[in-house]
Amino acid sequence: ACANGLIKVAQRLISMGANVNNLDNGHATPLALAVKFGHLQLVKLLIASKADVNLGTGSSTSPLARAVGLEDLEMIRVLLEAGKE
Repeated sequence: ACANGLIKVAQRLISMGANVNNLDNGHATPLALAVKFGHLQLVKLLIASKADVNLGTGSSTSPLARAVGLEDLEMIRVLLEAGKE
């Protein structure tokens, strides 16, 4: 759901108790996938659902580092703000 930007599916999974910090088979968190594929609204949903902004992928790439690499300024701002909490 997160890699494909399926926000309604993600909302449903979260409402059913899905772990927003769970690692997939590629060792990436839902937040890392949403950032990687540029799904800002999904990133906001995951952060609001208590996703850990410091967890990234098996390669240790944090969501913030990924957003910086993509030069996505709005994504960077959202992740920095979430990291302050």
